[in-house]
Amino acid sequence: MTPKEKAEDLFVTFYQRYDDSIYSNESAKIEAKYCALVVIDEVMSALMGYDFYFWHEVKTELDKL
Repeated sequence: MTPKEKAEDLFVTFYQRYDDSIYSNESAKIEAKYCALVVIDEVMSALMGYDFYFWHEVKTELDKL
């Protein structure tokens, strides 16, 4: 899986959890990105150097969504 594919996968995982009747489309996107970034930061902290570059690229791709 490429960093871009992983970024999209994480984003979609969180985005699907937001109820359309509660969140606007844009609000749901912002929240989904935020949640995915929190997960990535946790993974990067846990790895402490291992595969750090991959997760940095995932974070970069997520910012582009």
